[in-house]
Amino acid sequence: SDGVPELDRDEQQEPKSHLIASVDREGVMEFHERASGGEVSIDKLGPLCYKLRMHQLQQADEGKYYCAVTAWIQYPDQSWYRAASAKSEPVTVYPYARAMDLLFIPLIVGIASAIIVGIIIVATVTCCFMRRLQRRKR
Repeated sequence: SDGVPELDRDEQQEPKSHLIASVDREGVMEFHERASGGEVSIDKLGPLCYKLRMHQLQQADEGKYYCAVTAWIQYPDQSWYRAASAKSEPVTVYPYARAMDLLFIPLIVGIASAIIVGIIIVATVTCCFMRRLQRRKR
């Protein structure tokens, strides 16, 4: 089969895709230039599974990426027939950390710390107040 990872920036606004890497029917990998000029690599994980990696991501690489695959059948006369094609669901790549991703863990830690400190303060004040009440009753 011919795995063809392609770049599609925005399917509604820009229907044209940009080929960034391909694997032909003999398994030969071919790499094309990315928007940012960074390197691309393909790892073969199994007989029908490949992993596309984009190195040194930059803002120009932001967009939707998908993999398109074409199955080929070879006839006895050594000619090839394009049997079928398939396209994966797009994956959106953000080459920078989003604010929510950066703030989520500190936010959770901060809230948990505030709750724990609040419980300790309320428990301490309640305990001390109850002791004072017992001393006054005597």
